[in-house]
Amino acid sequence: MPVAQQVTARIETVRTALAAGAGVGAAVTLLLVVRRQRHQELAAAHTTHDAAERRVTELYTKAVEQLGNSQARFPEVRVIAR
Repeated sequence: MPVAQQVTARIETVRTALAAGAGVGAAVTLLLVVRRQRHQELAAAHTTHDAAERRVTELYTKAVEQLGNSQARFPEVRVIAR
């Protein structure tokens, strides 16, 4: 094989190896981006759920306080609730 063909073959080999490395790097980057996006979506869902649970707890606590209040606006509601 002539020297010119050997040099061309080596250049093509290096070019192919670099393209394969770039492809693997792009695939890994895509995987990390998908993973980060999924984590952020799960965190947002948990935050929304926690906020809803906190709101229910606050409303329940306020209702219990109102029912236990001796100066209730509607004492018959307090009596029925017992």
